[in-house]
Amino acid sequence: MRRDGGIVCADTRPQAVIFDFEGTLVDFQWDLKAAEREVRKILSDSGFASEPLAGENYAQLWNRAVNLPGGGGSESPLVSRLEEVYDHYDMDALTRWKPREEAKDVLGALRRAGVACAVVSNVGGIALKSALTRFGLASQLDSVICRNDVERMKPAADGLNQCLQALGTDADRTLFVGDSLSDVRAARAAGVPVVIVTGGESAVSDFDGEPPDRFIDGLAAVKPLVGT
Repeated sequence: MRRDGGIVCADTRPQAVIFDFEGTLVDFQWDLKAAEREVRKILSDSGFASEPLAGENYAQLWNRAVNLPGGGGSESPLVSRLEEVYDHYDMDALTRWKPREEAKDVLGALRRAGVACAVVSNVGGIALKSALTRFGLASQLDSVICRNDVERMKPAADGLNQCLQALGTDADRTLFVGDSLSDVRAARAAGVPVVIVTGGESAVSDFDGEPPDRFIDGLAAVKPLVGT
């Protein structure tokens, strides 16, 4: 795939489409403000400087705890405390998630056309797998990468890189579909073309400095982008 004038153009048929989950395949229900307040307090109480924490979202806060001195990696006691917070808000969102109207149809159409489908999400495995099964999406996916499978969440590229390896696909022949600025940053870090479904976590104005290759108003618009 190449990017021309902000439009995703396929020189050859894409091998795979990787989707974000919340805000993309389902509506966005995570209680961001409450979760971020809890996480910032835990990090501040653990000795992290409060000033940089104020401007970072829930995923960046997690990555800071994993990466910076005092974090100690994803198996540290600090990250285990954070995991409890994230799991709580995952399960809270699970009670309200509803699938996007076209989600099941689009995944089915892509699979019938021979295009691999996957999910890379910052949501933890318990809530994610429960929702994918409940909405009839799990059987349409070739790979699912959740928060528990990686060291760093999006906007880091860890999940996308792991998914590309699992699918055996090249970055430039894969399309990532997300809804947030973190999704754009992760895709750029992984070298994957990215489209953003509007109406999710991030407002369109949030992308003014870091635009995706294209905005789409619904998942049905993914099908013509990959020639189905």
